[in-house]
Amino acid sequence: MFRNFAEDIAFLLIAKKKADIEKREIYIYGIEVFLLNAGLLITFFIISLLTKECVHFLSFLIFFVPLRMFAGGYHAKTSEICFALSVIMYVVSLVIVQQLPLLYKSPYAMVFGLTCIIIIFFFAPLVNQNNELNERQIKRNRIVV
Repeated sequence: MFRNFAEDIAFLLIAKKKADIEKREIYIYGIEVFLLNAGLLITFFIISLLTKECVHFLSFLIFFVPLRMFAGGYHAKTSEICFALSVIMYVVSLVIVQQLPLLYKSPYAMVFGLTCIIIIFFFAPLVNQNNELNERQIKRNRIVV
């Protein structure tokens, strides 16, 4: 879906002489990434509005998105799978926040959280075959994380 839209938009740009046909694949990739991320943000925002959890949405933007960008991790084979998994993950995080509002006071949750922080500290950034990083990017991402 995202790829098809991106191809259509790239075709229009090339047809109107706004883009170079030799860089078509680059345009398609960039447009697909933009459409996916914009779609995710809009979907998360709508879900947050419907559940009255706008603070969760802002927290997600401030904390999770940068961590995910720099720590690396799983990259789906298609943008549709990425979209579905991201929405599921966001809904699960909302359910946890709503159903367990005092979770942060649990000693088990604190131990689990600290364990996650240690794992991220030692293993980030996680390099994935679908999103390979060069040595400079790995060092930069490790410092940021």
